[in-house]
Amino acid sequence: GIGRMTEFFPKHFKKVRAADISKVMLESAKKRLANLPDVELRLCDGKILDFPDNNFDLTFSYQTLQHVPIKELINQNLKEIYRTLKPGGIAKLHLRTGRGPYKWHWAYGVSLTPESAKNMATEAGFNFLKHQAEDSKGLWVWLEKPKAVLV
Repeated sequence: GIGRMTEFFPKHFKKVRAADISKVMLESAKKRLANLPDVELRLCDGKILDFPDNNFDLTFSYQTLQHVPIKELINQNLKEIYRTLKPGGIAKLHLRTGRGPYKWHWAYGVSLTPESAKNMATEAGFNFLKHQAEDSKGLWVWLEKPKAVLV
């Protein structure tokens, strides 16, 4: 996006990394966030996050995953979020719920119930911490990458 959410994270985190699939959106975000040196913006393809494994303490996604058109791509996104989170890291994700997709509207993606979101998250390896319905179309989920097991 254009950095509306991203601009608030540097007040709480030393480093902030953001990704988008649109060069145009990233250019707008660069202008908006130009005075925040600890924010790094990256272009991604919507499938692979160009960040190292076990890199982040927190992943936050709002009004992004709700537009993903197929479940397999949401699964891929969850696997990438899992890969890039540190053990013990948290993902707070906004998903679509409620009525199925509007076939006439390109921007609406897969609708998930809390149970289906939990199943997808646990299949990706996450501990499912909780969920909360935002409204009739929005679902928040909190996920945790399990801490490393000592042998």
